[in-house]
Amino acid sequence: MKKFISYFVMMLLLSFTIGTSALLAQEEEEDIESEYYEDDEEVYELDILEFWQEKYNLELKNIMFEDVVDAIIEAIYEINACAVIPSSPKVNDEGFQKQVIKSDYCIFAMGDTTYKSMEQYSVLTNKETIGHKCLPFIPGSRWKNGRVSFKFVVKEIDDETITILLKNAEISGKDEKVTNKVHFWESNGIFETNIMARIKEIAEGK
Repeated sequence: MKKFISYFVMMLLLSFTIGTSALLAQEEEEDIESEYYEDDEEVYELDILEFWQEKYNLELKNIMFEDVVDAIIEAIYEINACAVIPSSPKVNDEGFQKQVIKSDYCIFAMGDTTYKSMEQYSVLTNKETIGHKCLPFIPGSRWKNGRVSFKFVVKEIDDETITILLKNAEISGKDEKVTNKVHFWESNGIFETNIMARIKEIAEGK
């Protein structure tokens, strides 16, 4: 009888120890997971508008106006052979040139990964982006492609200085399944930051 009681007590203690260890391990795992997602969310919120601006400016020195225009056209073309809408420069009373350069709709995403690609370059719905026009989330949608369009204003300031102004780019795409419409929203600034850097690189290399 004593042996049975001792065995029962031992098994009870063992079960309690195992149960406590499992509970502590589970709590520890939940704490780690919670900490990970909190950190991840915080980083995401801080970075979501890191590159976004209403306007992007670039100043170039001692480069021909025509070479700057050509650099913009070349940088646009590098996005899947995207074209520009033809335009001509205007000359002011002081003899300095100004030209508006608009791109066509440049396709940067197609196929099954279209929405994922659009997410990388779009302003997304978040508490930090209230007031912005964000990438729409449409349950059951099927996106044909993702497109971006640019508008540059190139100006001669003096005999040595040319400025380029780029407004926040517009991203668009057509949902073929649910709404059957083309939707438009804001870029998160990555396209603009990259293309301005590329224009500078091309222009200064001419």
